Amino acid sequence: MRRTGPALALLLLVGCATTAPPPAGPPQRRDGALLSEGLPELPAALVADVARYQERGSATFLDWTADGALLVALRDGTASRLHLVAAPGAAPQPLADADAPVDDARWNPDPARPGLIFVRDADGDERFQLHHYDARRATLRMLGAGGSRDSDPLWSNRGDRYAFSSNRRDGINTEVWIGALDGAEPALALRSAGAWRALDWRGDDGALLVQELVSVGESRLYLLELASGALRQLLPSERPVAYGEAAFAPDDRGLLFVADDGGEFRALRHLDLASGALRTLSGPLPWDVEGFRLSPDGRWLAWSANQDGASRLHLHDLRADRAHPGPTLPEGAITGFGFSRDSRQLGLSLATGAAPSDAWSWSLAGGALRRWTASRLAGVAPALLVAPRTVRYPTFDAIDGAPRQIPALVYAPPGAGPAPVLVLLHGGPEAQSRPSYSGLVQYLVAELGCAVVLPNVRGSTGYGRGFVALDDRQRREDAVADVGALLAWLATQPGFDAARVAVAGGSYGGYLALAALARYPERLVGGVDVAGITDFVSFLVNTELGRRAQRREEYGDERDPFMRAILERISPLRHAQRIVDPVLVVQGRNDPRVPVGESAALVTKLRARGGTVWYLLADDEGHGFRKPANVAVQNAATVAFLREAFGLSDAATTPR
Repeated sequence: MRRTGPALALLLLVGCATTAPPPAGPPQRRDGALLSEGLPELPAALVADVARYQERGSATFLDWTADGALLVALRDGTASRLHLVAAPGAAPQPLADADAPVDDARWNPDPARPGLIFVRDADGDERFQLHHYDARRATLRMLGAGGSRDSDPLWSNRGDRYAFSSNRRDGINTEVWIGALDGAEPALALRSAGAWRALDWRGDDGALLVQELVSVGESRLYLLELASGALRQLLPSERPVAYGEAAFAPDDRGLLFVADDGGEFRALRHLDLASGALRTLSGPLPWDVEGFRLSPDGRWLAWSANQDGASRLHLHDLRADRAHPGPTLPEGAITGFGFSRDSRQLGLSLATGAAPSDAWSWSLAGGALRRWTASRLAGVAPALLVAPRTVRYPTFDAIDGAPRQIPALVYAPPGAGPAPVLVLLHGGPEAQSRPSYSGLVQYLVAELGCAVVLPNVRGSTGYGRGFVALDDRQRREDAVADVGALLAWLATQPGFDAARVAVAGGSYGGYLALAALARYPERLVGGVDVAGITDFVSFLVNTELGRRAQRREEYGDERDPFMRAILERISPLRHAQRIVDPVLVVQGRNDPRVPVGESAALVTKLRARGGTVWYLLADDEGHGFRKPANVAVQNAATVAFLREAFGLSDAATTPR
């Protein structure tokens, strides 16, 4: 197998003990918050060329204001910033601190208190804090003292209070708190071990619908009476049930909720609180319901289903108890939706594989679909952008005597090929690759002539409860075998060059990429690891304290000797000697999920045996790069690395 590139290495020795000094690493190069080692110098022309494909002004719908404007998060690269859009096509107006990325935002439902609560962290550390923006006074203030992790803000119906989740009591358990805007200290509404969040306020604001999160496959719903503190479980079950969104029905005598309590897929159901009667509103749909929204007047129920990765929007008239056709949308993923305050319009945002997300409104009366924002790219012709197609390939095990089929999205360049291939693996593992825009993917297809394949290996969501559980605990390596089956399938397809295949992934996807590099070195020419898990034992010991219980539920408990032996056996760090292909490692120093020591330990081992490593570390990032300038460098480094690995040019850093 061909090997290219100089012998490269990593300087970082965090959490790694060695019996002898490792070989001297290559020189470091620092550019602001970015530290690189082993990378060739990336010309500004390459960085700018790749950045042309990054999103400019793409919008995610968040909420409606009382006067009919849209609250949106505009993205520049990957950083989201709050804006108001007064009307379709109007120029977005920035809110609050426009330079700070945000993760969530909700507009106050009381017209007399115009403003919003939003969530943000500092440099990716995920110590989220709530902030309040007073739209009348144009003032901004943080609602906590810092130090805790606050999230999931939820206004009361009157808009005078808000519920939120926080670990501020002990730094471990995430409990439900109630705050107000008068400056008083928030009050603890629900004290309990575990991870909790408020989903909805009852109409009289005297009770909360709360959810206890156990794992991706198990959660529980409760009714919390605020005056007494009484907590009553709703729909107790002997088998684990995964609940999604839930809310009080318009009359408060029932609940609407999304759950897989009836079978493999999450359905939209109604519970009568008095009688306990249940009925399904989404019908016998063999796909997951993603979420739902109620109109303020209580008449309309909009819900979205994830059908093989693409969103389908449905509408139900609760008063007449009948379904209505929803809007016809392009093939893509809905990133947000909700009703206007007058219940006449539905706002939504949709991302497709060939276009960044934009905000739209749909009129319930006339059915008109109107575009409010205009995402753009920096000089990229729309004709260059490629939509994915869905394929399925056979893997190693069988269902009813036939090989199990693994779904995947394929972005292919025009022409007969054969094209080099990047296999891009999502994180999670409880996640799903869906048809949504990626500037890096589009650049690789249009400018490098590469195919990009995004498989949804076992453990992915969207294909049923059983599929999600197929990789749990001691079955972890079965997901790696799904990657191997994809590599074998690629070799049978005329449009792909099986001699030039690389693998990439972030977080859990980074683990899969590294595991594939160790297990299938003869089928690969390189790999990209972004904040990947390298050693499951050290990961579970060092990941953020509040996440450990849920991660142990998914991966297995390293404190159990039997499970620890399995986790050690499957960890890529234990098989670093088998990783003989070049590797690009990308890491944020502030990562609370997969701490920097995970990548440090791996690349130290690769360096010790003379392996080829490109290393990129950001001092101002956490779990994955979010800041546009850093993303541009990361993407350019990935392009340069793949050009080298695929042998596409003698000058690996010269843009086409």
